[in-house]
Amino acid sequence: TLSMEDLAGNINSYTFDPGSSNNILSPIVLDSTNPVLSNFSLSSSNTNPGVNPCGESETGIHVKAADGDTVTMTFTGTDTSTNGINALPVVTIGNQAIACVQNTTQYTCETTVDSANFSDGLKAVQIALTDDAGNSINQTEGSVCVDTTAPSVVNRTVYRTSASRSSDLRYEVYWSEAVDNLTLTATHQTDGSILEFP
Repeated sequence: TLSMEDLAGNINSYTFDPGSSNNILSPIVLDSTNPVLSNFSLSSSNTNPGVNPCGESETGIHVKAADGDTVTMTFTGTDTSTNGINALPVVTIGNQAIACVQNTTQYTCETTVDSANFSDGLKAVQIALTDDAGNSINQTEGSVCVDTTAPSVVNRTVYRTSASRSSDLRYEVYWSEAVDNLTLTATHQTDGSILEFP
């Protein structure tokens, strides 16, 4: 209801009537309900089952990504009020913003990991979602273990620098990080024959 009084003391009031087609006033819709984020999924094109350089203590949805790998996430964003959600969510992996596309209430966000935009380490996936009334949520939904640095040799030791046929050889290599799927070969300098270390 709107009431008004002029300087002469004349008073008039208007009341919004939802059943009338001649309303002067418009309704005010109150919305204090935050949007809801659900059905979150996170995947990486990295399918290497080997060593996790970030450790094994992460909770929630967790993936690994090396240089050139693609990280993809999908989720649903809904607003239980009548205002709706028209702004795209703000999604980050660590400090890096990730582009998203919208299909009704479904969102897909994807990025390619590279050393120019991502430093190595465990990165939280954060999603900020705001409805048209300004209500917002900011949630951490998972993590990405980024490792764009190839392992390097920091030290090596050769036991027996020369050996005859059937002799035992031992070659110790110390890496900058944990590795697996290691292949070590020695090539004969004269005939080019190859010896593979088990």
